[in-house]
Amino acid sequence: MKATGLFFVFTLLNLFLCSAQISKYEPGYVVVNNDSISGFIQKTDEITLGEFIKFKKEIASSEIRQYYPQDITGFGFETDHLKFETVSVELRDDSVYHALRFGKIILKGYLKMYNVALPEQRTAISVSNTFHVFVIEKDSNHFTLSKYDYVTATQVETKNKYIGVLNYLLNDHPESIQKLKSLKFETTAIASLIENYNKFKNPESKTTQYTYNVKSIIKSGIETSFILTSPIDQNISHSKGFSVGYFWDIQKPDFSRKLSSRFGVNYMHLTYQLLEKARDVFHPDVVTTIKRHYLKFPLQGQLNFNNFKEDVCFFFDAGLTPVIAPSSNFKSIDIIPFMSIGAGVYLYKFKIAIQIDNDGLLVNDDKLIGLSLGYRFR
Repeated sequence: MKATGLFFVFTLLNLFLCSAQISKYEPGYVVVNNDSISGFIQKTDEITLGEFIKFKKEIASSEIRQYYPQDITGFGFETDHLKFETVSVELRDDSVYHALRFGKIILKGYLKMYNVALPEQRTAISVSNTFHVFVIEKDSNHFTLSKYDYVTATQVETKNKYIGVLNYLLNDHPESIQKLKSLKFETTAIASLIENYNKFKNPESKTTQYTYNVKSIIKSGIETSFILTSPIDQNISHSKGFSVGYFWDIQKPDFSRKLSSRFGVNYMHLTYQLLEKARDVFHPDVVTTIKRHYLKFPLQGQLNFNNFKEDVCFFFDAGLTPVIAPSSNFKSIDIIPFMSIGAGVYLYKFKIAIQIDNDGLLVNDDKLIGLSLGYRFR
């Protein structure tokens, strides 16, 4: 009966996934032949936005136009004022090559500066799992600032190629050249250097700096779990239960694309049978059904195996779960630290996961194994 129910749930889920086409369009514009065309652009992650965009003139329209960097000179969003322009960027895979990408505008002045997000398999830099390069535009020419690992048969050597490129571009300004010795491969540091150089080249012209507030990506919703336990006490049997609650998975894209934090609050109900053995042959064994109530507060770190914003995202999580555990007669309350590990997948609006809670801090403590199904509202 249980297997049939699970099969039915997963069948419905598969049918939903086959028909679901969830996409978010936001007001924006594209620039074609110096003309700005207003409409709606699908808001995805910056890696995808760097390669192509989906655009439609009306939010309810079924006619979608896909634009690549060679088709338009740029685009932007009206809500958060993100602006992108077409740039030529040097990429590294099995070889070095150049390709057109949409770069997010960081600075506009004598020198322009862009940030281009890259997928992991074609990365030029790895800092806290944030993969990107910078592009500097000078006299309509594009120069890529990158940092990457050069792998040989015996060692891995870090190549700070951005230092050499900046040394070439800023060679007529000794003050800027001096700062290159300690320059970090960070947006703020390089943008400050370029802005100072622009003031040197053209003091009367103002450099426009585009600052973007990187919003946290939040997935939140309800979840329920079916729980089995493996008690150490041989007198406990038929231990099982369920939990219901609400979860928040939060990611800061400027810190990491792979790591996120998970918080939640859950009510958990467990029932089990407790065997009280007879003291002597004149008294029978007594089996008592015990019902316990718990309140859980998961605090976990989460490793996402692909982009957190994608519709399908596998993950692994681990952390501490404080649990408020009143006694069966509610006359006393214990606070128990659960050590938790788990894994699962986001499938569009659904979340499927398996969680193992260790009832305490010792390896041989009781274990609770839960299979959960969640639905997120955002």
